[in-house]
Amino acid sequence: MSCAIASIIIDHLHEDETLFAREGIKQEFLLFYEDYYLKNKPKSTVDSLLQSWKSLPQISDIQEFIWILFDFGKIKPEIAIIMLIYLQRLKVYKGVLILRQSWRPLVLISTMSAEKVWSDIPLSNKDFSTLYPFFSVEDLKKMEAEFLKLLNFEVQVSQKLYTEYYFNLSTLVNQIEIPNPFVNHKVKSLARSKAEEDEEESVAFDVKSEVILKKNL
Repeated sequence: MSCAIASIIIDHLHEDETLFAREGIKQEFLLFYEDYYLKNKPKSTVDSLLQSWKSLPQISDIQEFIWILFDFGKIKPEIAIIMLIYLQRLKVYKGVLILRQSWRPLVLISTMSAEKVWSDIPLSNKDFSTLYPFFSVEDLKKMEAEFLKLLNFEVQVSQKLYTEYYFNLSTLVNQIEIPNPFVNHKVKSLARSKAEEDEEESVAFDVKSEVILKKNL
């Protein structure tokens, strides 16, 4: 299901890049742009990001980033749906643009906020800084505060809304045909049994989290 979520994010990104070309950057959203944090970064990191911004990301790029965050962080797959709901609320409430410079920060902070609200034992800001070390703990703290403020602190998601998203995403999965190494990684429904979870968690993926995370820096 990560491919369906990535597909929706890509659709938003394409639309928002057009808006950005006409309207430019909005100062109130600077915290969610990677270029805001480049000042004290190593030259190799800066060069890598500048190179990545020359073209729009592909569905597989976004899917890979999501999958690694969740796999390496041991985040429950259903959090990905909550993350998407938060992202879309942010767009509707405040008109935040998802761009080539902002999609990673927005996915990261949406995931972090969703994980803190919906996990029994949530990860800390330090954990998320380890998952994506481009951002310091202090960076994440500031982004999180601004993110929640823009959401008007509306972080609750009803079972009805979650279910609607789940089935819509499930339908979209069947319509997407892209080759990727994560095709068998499916988001688990909240209603799944413990036996099903154990069986799915036993599937191994030959992917090195640390290597792929470094690729995104």
